[in-house]
Amino acid sequence: MKIKVSCMQCFSNGQEQDKDKTLPYIPSYPYWEYPTIELDKWPYLEFTCEKGHLTRLTISFELYELLFQQATYCIMDGYYRESISTYNAALERFIEYMIEIMMLSNSMNLDFNKLWKEVSNQSERQLGAFYFLYSIHFNELPPFLDKNKVALRNQVVHKGKLATKEEALGFGKYVFDYIKNTLHKLEGKHPDTLGELKAMRHFRLIKPDYEKAMKNPIKIVVDGEEQYLGNTNMAGPCFLTQESIKNYEDCFKEENQLSYGLQR
Repeated sequence: MKIKVSCMQCFSNGQEQDKDKTLPYIPSYPYWEYPTIELDKWPYLEFTCEKGHLTRLTISFELYELLFQQATYCIMDGYYRESISTYNAALERFIEYMIEIMMLSNSMNLDFNKLWKEVSNQSERQLGAFYFLYSIHFNELPPFLDKNKVALRNQVVHKGKLATKEEALGFGKYVFDYIKNTLHKLEGKHPDTLGELKAMRHFRLIKPDYEKAMKNPIKIVVDGEEQYLGNTNMAGPCFLTQESIKNYEDCFKEENQLSYGLQR
């Protein structure tokens, strides 16, 4: 999967060239000149544009959002088996996200790195932790995974099953509804603090890279003066957050295929 990004030095240079122009005009650094790079790391990455400028970028998308997007692109391109395994990865990373957010809501001083290390390679333990935390957090039974969908996942991932398009779409819809419904519950529980909890999780994830970057900041020139950058942050819509997408089927509508941000 690819992502279209902006080089901060090229952007600054474009603004400098355009500062005396009057509207309307075509920017000196237009969108179609932004580099499109392979998204092979998350949530922090570095890239160098064709003019040699280094940019450090923090991506605000959650990993489960990126994986869901990638799985949906797999269906569009006819890779149904791959879509099911990637949808499943999105669901597992969503469960990790939920576990951390629920725990942070109870204790913001939690050392999640140390705790997660003990179960990071054991998906069954992660699922069990999610079930019990959800029950305590919402005072109700959790949404147990559909056994038929789990069986399909196991056949695809462990036995090499060649899935049909209908099976892939059914699995994708199940994951879409599971994530959206659970997020709705979470947002209702924490209408005022969810943003803070998400920011704390995000900082934990980027902290090692961010601290390393701060030791060697990027220098750019703006209006003739040197400035130093640490990280640039990139946010944007995806299939799980796009307002125009109300249900899973909307992901495949042509008008919802964006020309910016995440790319096929």
